[in-house]
Amino acid sequence: MEIFKRLWNKIKLIPLTIREKSLLKHKKFIIISNNCWGYSLYNTLDRTYNTPFVGLFVPPTSYVNLLKNFPDILKSELHFIEHDAAYPIAYLGDKKIEIHFLHYKSNAEVDEKWRRRTKRFFDDMNQGTELFFKFCDSEGCTAEQVKQFHSLAFKNKISFTVNNYQYKENLYVPFLKDEKTASIVNGLQLYKNRYRCFDFAYWILNGTIKRYRLID
Repeated sequence: MEIFKRLWNKIKLIPLTIREKSLLKHKKFIIISNNCWGYSLYNTLDRTYNTPFVGLFVPPTSYVNLLKNFPDILKSELHFIEHDAAYPIAYLGDKKIEIHFLHYKSNAEVDEKWRRRTKRFFDDMNQGTELFFKFCDSEGCTAEQVKQFHSLAFKNKISFTVNNYQYKENLYVPFLKDEKTASIVNGLQLYKNRYRCFDFAYWILNGTIKRYRLID
């Protein structure tokens, strides 16, 4: 039964993926996220990544510090650290920003892809490409960190939380709580469920959050 449920969920996303291809094929954008949320859209549209925030996660404190100094901090060097994890971890700049490269095999792979994608980021940003910022209450995120995210003066931002916060750009999604961790689901699962939360393509096109569900 579980196998058929997963298959049905994938089938339901097919027309939405086609819709995104149609609506966003000429739209330029850059996604900045604290985890893997959103990177699949680049594959859907057959585009190279113009964001370095792919295959990684940034802990809440580090992510907020990153955005407070964004985008200048991206010009800083990565400094890899010794650790016991099975993937690379590095500090960006002055050790206030820690990045976990969850889906990379080596420091060399991280360094090469980070430099290449960061260059694309600045090239596109300097040409006026819009930035879209996403946050969620994972990895021990606090109410204060959610507040700090929403206080940032970015035009396009959105947060997803399993705790109820009264911010204009926040989506309260208790139905996406991972019962094992008592936190929100991971970035990939959150992205797969995007149309249970809001009209994703409309947000990219207009910068406006429509909070109804397109699928369930």
